[in-house]
Parts: sequence; structure tokens; C-alpha cells
Amino acid sequence: MLNIQRSLSGDTVTIELVGRVLDHDLPQLEALIESERQGFVLNLEQVTIIGGEAVRFLARCQEAGLRLEDTEVRGVGSPLSSSRGRKLSTN
Repeated sequence: MLNIQRSLSGDTVTIELVGRVLDHDLPQLEALIESERQGFVLNLEQVTIIGGEAVRFLARCQEAGLRLEDTEVRGVGSPLSSSRGRKLSTN
């Protein structure tokens, strides 16, 4: 189950995803990203599993300029071997 927590620190909005991010969660995630008017950080530290389509979606978001933090999570079938400051791997 996916839980989404939003916090504000100064001018920075952090959206933290907690739990499993599965492919059926993508519409909710897309709506959330579209609804944020100011820049924000998407924190994945508490993500335990992520589905294949969700990995590709987040990689596209990152390529479009969305900042992802704490991206060491396990994907369905393979680990995402990325750490803070590096690009999310889709392999």
C-alpha cells in the first residue's frame, strides 16, 4: 500500500512516498505531481518495492527535472542501484 506524506521546510516542499509503489498507483502519483505548482522534492527513502512501470515513470520525471532523493529501493525483479545525487536506474 502506498502512503504519501507532504511536508514543508522553508521554501521546499517534500513529498515522501512510503510503502509499495506499484503500477496501479501511477494515476495517483501523476495527479499529485501535476497538482504541485511549485518545485518540490520526491523522497523515496521509505519505499519498499516499486513496480516496473513506476520505475520508468519516475525515471522520466527525473529526466524532466523532478528532484528525487534517497532512491535506493528494490524494484520488482531487480534492485535500483542508485544513491542520493545519482540518476535512478531503470535496469
